[in-house]
Amino acid sequence: SGKKGGYLGYFTKDSKNAQFTKEAFKLEKGQVSDVFETPFGYEIVKVTNKKTEQKSLEDSREEIVNRILADKYLDQVNSLREKSDVQRF
Repeated sequence: SGKKGGYLGYFTKDSKNAQFTKEAFKLEKGQVSDVFETPFGYEIVKVTNKKTEQKSLEDSREEIVNRILADKYLDQVNSLREKSDVQRF
């Protein structure tokens, strides 16, 4: 990015270092981050623009199903926990 004056272009949360994207994605358009450290050195990020990517229903189907199943599983576990009389020693 040095040849482009630091310009990275558009990127997704999973296309860069996790620490870098954590800092970059919490900023709003026009904001500049504080200095933070990544495995690649010290970084400062300025967000000049943002895009929202929308997935199609078909591309999101598996994620939606997994979330629903996880919620139902947690509801079932909590229900069983409330009904049970477990004593810990």
